Amino acid sequence: KLSWETDKVETDLSGLKMAVSAYLTVKGEVFRKNEYSALTGGEGIYCNSTEIKTVKSCGTVFSVYQAEEEFELNFTVSEVLSHRAEACLSAVQCGVGTIICDGEIYLTEILLQSGDKNDIIRENRIIPFRAEIECDDAMPQTSANCKVFVKSLKTDVSVDETKNVSVLSVNVSLGLNGEAFSLSEQTVAADAFNTENEITLTKTHARFVQDSAPFCTVVKISGRAAIGDADFKRIVCAMGEKVEIASVKKAEGGINVSGALSVNLLFSGEENKVFSRRAEIPFETFIQCDEDGEVQAFAVPKSASAKLITLTEAECDAEAVFTVCVKKSFEADVISAVETGEAKLTENAAISVYIPQAGDGLWELSKRLNLCPENLVATNSELQFPLTGKERILVYRQK
Repeated sequence: KLSWETDKVETDLSGLKMAVSAYLTVKGEVFRKNEYSALTGGEGIYCNSTEIKTVKSCGTVFSVYQAEEEFELNFTVSEVLSHRAEACLSAVQCGVGTIICDGEIYLTEILLQSGDKNDIIRENRIIPFRAEIECDDAMPQTSANCKVFVKSLKTDVSVDETKNVSVLSVNVSLGLNGEAFSLSEQTVAADAFNTENEITLTKTHARFVQDSAPFCTVVKISGRAAIGDADFKRIVCAMGEKVEIASVKKAEGGINVSGALSVNLLFSGEENKVFSRRAEIPFETFIQCDEDGEVQAFAVPKSASAKLITLTEAECDAEAVFTVCVKKSFEADVISAVETGEAKLTENAAISVYIPQAGDGLWELSKRLNLCPENLVATNSELQFPLTGKERILVYRQK
């Protein structure tokens, strides 16, 4: 499945013209379905059984969700200079035949106010949403995960000059890639032997992967950034912010996440001309996470602001929603095939005594003696495993 996102937006605003450069990232994910055959028993075969966890996918599904909202602004808008939407999921669960996704859309509008002030104003809005993806095999007891991205964003502004207000109409199209799956335990043979014939076992390494439901947390990022030596009066607004994660490392009780916040700062200079500078602020934060597994973290900016500290430095503050996903894997060696060979040589003695090795368990002992584990315990009920090596084991064979 494919998804795309805006990786970086750079603006160059000097005087009357604004130049915008956008860098898009397209991500492709390839899924491989693995099927395993595992021995659970058979005629004349004794198995050392074990429990393994398996993940069964109900398949991946794609859906589009449309969100529409209107916001009233207490000023008149001359022009929409820039707009952006980011989406984040807060909960994913299954219903009957559906995957239910709850989340929020973080909307940023950079607006030019009409009138004498002619100010550039940033408006932040949050649009909650609940999207349902049809998935025939999904049930309330199954688990699910999903990824969301913004497909398109449309903005319209209507102005009421008499009331000195504007109405901002927003249409956001979201793409949702969902998957429902069930987690169960299966009893399979870790080892096996046949009392009548030699057998050859073929083993396969089985691996099952489960993506846990994501959880979100809001992180505040702040710091000072160099803006160069220029004659700026003030910062008009911050825009085009992006949080880039450089590393995610496990720590006691959670994860340490480091990266950088980048943001475009619009400045007012002489004769009220507007100029832009790109600022970057490194960050490191700790996020509590008690689950074991491979941890992934994604960040979506929620808001940003900045102010001049000196002629060469600006202080930036931002909030970002970090989404943490844990990928768990379950692995086991399973017997995938059994080939029967020649007949075994049988002991002629009706009764024999065997001296075991220290540390032997019931399975190792039964396999070495070529005896059914239940019969071995029945005739040597005093045995306690693992053995010390000093025991004397009686073996009875019917003539």
